[in-house]
Amino acid sequence: MFEVLLINSEQFFFENEILIFENSVAIASVKKGEMLGLIVESAIFARSMKAVFNLAWIGATSFVAQ
Repeated sequence: MFEVLLINSEQFFFENEILIFENSVAIASVKKGEMLGLIVESAIFARSMKAVFNLAWIGATSFVAQ
């Protein structure tokens, strides 16, 4: 199953990508003048970031529903 939630990009502006997969978290930015790539290989950190994402998803879906 695949879900997409669109948010107001002017109100919630993200300038980088955060990817959470298995036991790693990757953060990337290709903004001109500030290219960045970081991979953290940690099961504990990945689980924590998944929890933060899930909490944000719940908050965003209740925010959009109002």
